[in-house]
Amino acid sequence: MSAEGHDLREVKLYPFAMMRYTGQLEDVEVPAPTFRLESDEGLDRLVAEFDRIYEAINRSVSHYREAGHTITELGMIARVEKVKPKLTRRSLEGEIPPEEARKGKRKMYYGRAWVEAELWEMDSLRPGNRISGPAIVEHPATTLVIPAGDLVWVDEWTILHYEHGS
Repeated sequence: MSAEGHDLREVKLYPFAMMRYTGQLEDVEVPAPTFRLESDEGLDRLVAEFDRIYEAINRSVSHYREAGHTITELGMIARVEKVKPKLTRRSLEGEIPPEEARKGKRKMYYGRAWVEAELWEMDSLRPGNRISGPAIVEHPATTLVIPAGDLVWVDEWTILHYEHGS
């Protein structure tokens, strides 16, 4: 998280254990009472918390303490406040995307048929641009498939909007 620019003093850590009654197939996530289980009392508190959560999820008659308890995994959740993005309103540049956004054409299989689709780079689209399907918009984190009749347009905040055809 430090490598991503977060101040380590702002990171909150939450230890947990994945537990079950021995012989069962499903685990239950149990917040651990401490970062280290250094005593029988700490382990007893963890088991009691498992029993409490298990009863809340299931019913009290479903307890199976006689089988014993199994810890299948120990983990740590690290949380930090999100940095809210700062959106900047931009001027609309027109419906036709810039040439550098165009990546060519390729076939895509949609609706049980191969169709030729325009290929676009998402990061190169500008406010006001509109793309009608069939098209594919690529980004390192996702791919947006736009079938014939559907439309994608970019608003003044550079947010993509998807409209289904009639």
